[in-house]
Amino acid sequence: MNPRRFKFAPPRFTQRKSKRRLPSGGMYLEEDEDKYKASVYYWWYEYLRRSDEYRKCCERGGRGKLAKLYEDFGNVFAEADTEKEAFRVWWRGHAHLFWEQEGRKVDEINKVNDLEETDLVVRLPLNETANYIVKHVRRLLMEKSEQVRRAREHSRAVYPVATKVRMTTLQTQLHVYDVHIANPNMKLHELADEAGLSVNKQVNYYDEDGELAGTQTVEWLLRNGFEVDAKEGKAVVKRRKRQIARQHLEAAKEYISNVQLGKFPLRKR
Repeated sequence: MNPRRFKFAPPRFTQRKSKRRLPSGGMYLEEDEDKYKASVYYWWYEYLRRSDEYRKCCERGGRGKLAKLYEDFGNVFAEADTEKEAFRVWWRGHAHLFWEQEGRKVDEINKVNDLEETDLVVRLPLNETANYIVKHVRRLLMEKSEQVRRAREHSRAVYPVATKVRMTTLQTQLHVYDVHIANPNMKLHELADEAGLSVNKQVNYYDEDGELAGTQTVEWLLRNGFEVDAKEGKAVVKRRKRQIARQHLEAAKEYISNVQLGKFPLRKR
């Protein structure tokens, strides 16, 4: 058994070459120093650090309603010389939470009393050659490809990753949440600007017959002599900013709510 097998890429702290790409378009990542952030397990740790309830539990030495989670995850607020070192120390002591447990063994049916839904019971004609048996097992696996796919998606980790989410999405949503916490009275469209969120700033414009002619920014339309209601156009852009800020903020809050339950990244309440 290899105890360090993960379903998803674990954090990488060294500078050795790797085929694993960093998320693109991130706010925090730099090519060398921040490569450890290109892992869902790092974001699991960071979202848990945003939980006020879990912070209180850590301050009480593991007491409170999240005491069971504390037994596994420990103090994620422990300080070190750098954020990277703090996470590295925590990861060394808790990586086992995300390891895939030992796989099921091939065995005789009369010795198996704990069949699972990820098992497939087959008959092997031992009077045939090994090549013949392997050939037909492979053929059977191909025929059961959908069942095989579902089984391989199943994780045996103590804390399995709930679903696939882009690193940049987790990163952006946490950034929006942090900006909101630092500026609790900021309006949503202001939050979008402060967090650097990209929104579509183009609005529709029409020809003299009232037919849609295209889309451009309000500034471009005014600069080029088009008749446009600038106030209405800016209101459209402001509405888009509010919408995207709200979406990111709600997602972050849901992730934080569920990470307290040992589930990440999961948005369902």
